[in-house]
Amino acid sequence: GFQSLAVQGTTLGLVKAGLDPALASLAGIGVGTISGQLLTNGLTGLGNVLKTQLAPTLAGELAFYGISRLATEVGVLDPRLAGLLASPVRMGINPGVDPKTGQARTVMEGIQHGLLQGAASVGLQFAQQALDLDPLAGALATTALTGAIQGVLNGGKVFEGVGNAFHSSIQEALSLGGPL
Repeated sequence: GFQSLAVQGTTLGLVKAGLDPALASLAGIGVGTISGQLLTNGLTGLGNVLKTQLAPTLAGELAFYGISRLATEVGVLDPRLAGLLASPVRMGINPGVDPKTGQARTVMEGIQHGLLQGAASVGLQFAQQALDLDPLAGALATTALTGAIQGVLNGGKVFEGVGNAFHSSIQEALSLGGPL
């Protein structure tokens, strides 16, 4: 709906204006979050959403972007390895919620989770490159393996993790990143 249009319009407009696509995407997330809140509840609770959802997400993503960009611009690291370095920092800033307990993760739990996610992501990217997979096949394999790993981390539910990963991917594709 409108929220998806706001996200995509913001992102595309900023990229067209010359902003880095990663930063344009972050701006789109911000616009989407704000517009969704305004459409759902008006101004009621907007401050809380900005403080509890948008600010931590943007802070973590900007830290990830900054570290990754610095490492690659200086020529120190391959972009995939820069992402591995930046992932625990992002999760330390915005540790998220433990799906098993529903409780907020501690900073150390967030960093550990970020290390696991980053290592899995880099390993999958290297495997995709080594196997010379077609991009679509690589994306499908990466989604399946990432879902399986997430399922293991969330209590050993491998197939549930794979199903959830594909469900999320399909939902994002059909809704252009917004809710269905």
